[in-house]
Amino acid sequence: MTPSYKDQKFTDLDGHPAREAVELLARSGIVNTADGKYRPDDAVTQAELITMLVKSSVWMPAPVYREGAAGQEPWYQQYYKMAARLGIIQAGENPDPDLPVTREVLARLTIHAMNLYKAAVLSDIYKLDFKDAGDITDYLRGHVALAAGFGLIEPVDGQLKPKATVTRGEAAQSLVKILQSNS
Repeated sequence: MTPSYKDQKFTDLDGHPAREAVELLARSGIVNTADGKYRPDDAVTQAELITMLVKSSVWMPAPVYREGAAGQEPWYQQYYKMAARLGIIQAGENPDPDLPVTREVLARLTIHAMNLYKAAVLSDIYKLDFKDAGDITDYLRGHVALAAGFGLIEPVDGQLKPKATVTRGEAAQSLVKILQSNS
């Protein structure tokens, strides 16, 4: 008998600040493991983050997809299609699945997942008091302001570090904050 996703154990989370978030997401079937590891300090890829956002969607039941057989579309493509339907990414957008997510991209995708796109695009109305606010891509300023306001990304020593890579642990913590804000 195969263990259910609720019984998953991760061997690399002891003492890690993201442990509770990862275990909560695992119990919900949003993240999983094949080898007993979550790799919380590895960079989260765009495909991984988009998949987690789709699986955690509160607007409709999380879809259950099976890995494609040889010759079919890549495993993440079905999640991209659902993400476009949910408004997490734009229709026709095809993010690089292996590209690490930056903090400003995390802001964009999470704010879209929260259905706050219309507020985020009004980027000129937000005041950003971060020391490195000038490093934020112009069209993402509203996304970053909202994500910081919701605590999805947190400044470090007064800096947002918008181009810094997000770890899998940080992504899990942000996702749990989204889920808590929707409950």
